Amino acid sequence: MLSWLRKFAMRAPRLEDPTFGTLTYMGGYWEGAGQFPPTKDAVEYFVTADEHGPTDANRDAFRFICAHYPELEIGARAAISAAIDDAAAGNALFISSLDVPAGDMGSTTWEISFSDAAGALFSVEFRGLEATGNVEVSR
Repeated sequence: MLSWLRKFAMRAPRLEDPTFGTLTYMGGYWEGAGQFPPTKDAVEYFVTADEHGPTDANRDAFRFICAHYPELEIGARAAISAAIDDAAAGNALFISSLDVPAGDMGSTTWEISFSDAAGALFSVEFRGLEATGNVEVSR
């Protein structure tokens, strides 16, 4: 009985959010998955928020990202191309995860991660609409 109670008490908090769907609190951020409206791709969301859940600032940031996604993708492709310096940067990229910051998009960094058909993963850091040039590549 004690192990059941311990397991129940240690389970991460979950909530249903009107924008992000089902989210699980991971300590400092909420994690979930859903369809990214601009591309219709399935993505993971990492929403920066406290234990009370996403805020209007997170939802505003998400709407901003969705509205400006074509510009963000162009910046990401340029950053990836500069980081890997090969023809793979021209391959089809699929958004796989998205950080959703809280607060002013221009004063914090956040990431969009992309995958390609070969299984490579590219995490591109942004500040506002600008790719910072920091790209993590996993192959």
